[in-house]
Amino acid sequence: MNLLQHLDKLKKKNERLEIRRRQSFDKIFYLSKEMENLGGDILTCSKEIIAACLKNDVGVASNRLRTAEENMKKFNGKLFRCRGILGNLLTNTQLKANDLQNVYSKLESFEKDFSSAKEEFFEAKILYFYIEEGKILRPADLFLSDFETYAGALSDFCGELLRKARLDFTKDSTSTMKSIKRYYDITQDIHQALLSFAFSNKSGIRPKIGHLEGYIRGFEDLFYDFSNKSNKKGIR
Repeated sequence: MNLLQHLDKLKKKNERLEIRRRQSFDKIFYLSKEMENLGGDILTCSKEIIAACLKNDVGVASNRLRTAEENMKKFNGKLFRCRGILGNLLTNTQLKANDLQNVYSKLESFEKDFSSAKEEFFEAKILYFYIEEGKILRPADLFLSDFETYAGALSDFCGELLRKARLDFTKDSTSTMKSIKRYYDITQDIHQALLSFAFSNKSGIRPKIGHLEGYIRGFEDLFYDFSNKSNKKGIR
């Protein structure tokens, strides 16, 4: 093979590699757009689940929960595919490691941006199962290895319990005070449990623990209101 033939062969090889790189990055781009849309859908579904649970509309909450879970699976699947494509780029197209690292960093940043929707989903799921079955889901029940996300969702769940307690109290305080006391006890237990962990400042969990103290005071205000309402009615 003479020099011109060799150079032509190298040129064609590089052209093929460039085409594969471009196709791979195009695929990652489209997958990222799909994940972005899924993130918005999951956040919307999660808020709808919470609203339905507060109104005791279990049917709507169950339906939206199924949709949110399907979208979570789709998101995780697409994220897995993106990482696989990047791995193939490094192995098969002679992509420079620093270029790949830049893409991985952007992908990790994208996943962090999705964390609020993910946390809202876990909060909604914890609330749904508590309202429907009376149990608090553990990280293993949620197939969740990130304890900070779980702690954040658990803290926000307590805020929804206070909202539900206030809604129930305005409807019929005498018949719901027992359940409100249960919400209060659960919030105290969660607060004490989370205080035993040393969360970093970057985690964003410490402010949520502070919010738990506010939720506890909110329950105590409800008990005070109940006591006043009972006295006015002559209830002992």
